[in-house]
Amino acid sequence: MHDHLPVVAPGWYDAGVPAQQRWWNGVEWTAHVRPAPFSEKWDRPGWGANPEAMVAIAVVCGLMFIGVQAIVLGFLFSGDYLRSFFGFVISLGLPAFAVIAVISARIGFKRMREGRPAAGESPR
Repeated sequence: MHDHLPVVAPGWYDAGVPAQQRWWNGVEWTAHVRPAPFSEKWDRPGWGANPEAMVAIAVVCGLMFIGVQAIVLGFLFSGDYLRSFFGFVISLGLPAFAVIAVISARIGFKRMREGRPAAGESPR
């Protein structure tokens, strides 16, 4: 009698090494390896596509936030509490954009370090 072992089709499979796959020819592992497809939870079109631009956007948002807060302080010191409150609340969007830009830049630089394309781009 023959032992019936499960047959695994040839293909790229997890190699047991982070971010790497190895070719299984149906019988044994070969020496062929490749980077694993990127599967991070933030793998969405546009995330990390241009990390340098994202850093610039984060810096601009931070500077704009500081400038708007100077205006808000002017309203506050002049006694216009309503404008200072709403100006402060509205200006909170700037740090939010900066945080999003920093996260996107971090993902982009990580992909560049690993030699992977940005989400939504085809490999070069």
